[in-house]
Amino acid sequence: MKMLLYRPGEKPVETDVEASVESLAPVLGTDQYEWMTVRMLGFCVIHDPDGKAEGKPLNRLLGMTPLYGDFLVCGIDWDDNGNTRATPISVRLRSLLIDTIFNKIPTADDLTDQLPSYAKELRAKQARAKAESN
Repeated sequence: MKMLLYRPGEKPVETDVEASVESLAPVLGTDQYEWMTVRMLGFCVIHDPDGKAEGKPLNRLLGMTPLYGDFLVCGIDWDDNGNTRATPISVRLRSLLIDTIFNKIPTADDLTDQLPSYAKELRAKQARAKAESN
């Protein structure tokens, strides 16, 4: 099935991967992956939920959710009973993802910018204290 593979610091590439444990694990570098669905836009992200803890680099942001390490994106459909089914990436969805959803490679500053104001103030206070101690 056609999916988009995102690697940290690189442009996405279209790849053919079956939606099975045996096929996804080597591509993602882990057999412990999760599916996050974005129902309104009809796609899902298959990623390593422990990527940050395992020291994988920041890859992209999905809204305010940071994604670490490699991840895959495919289309997704729902049937009348609410069951989901992975589908190949369409030209329209590919364009939406590349040009809009995942169009920017984030930096650590992007993560700070998305923090609530109280957390930003705490980070700034910690940075000042560290600077004063040096």
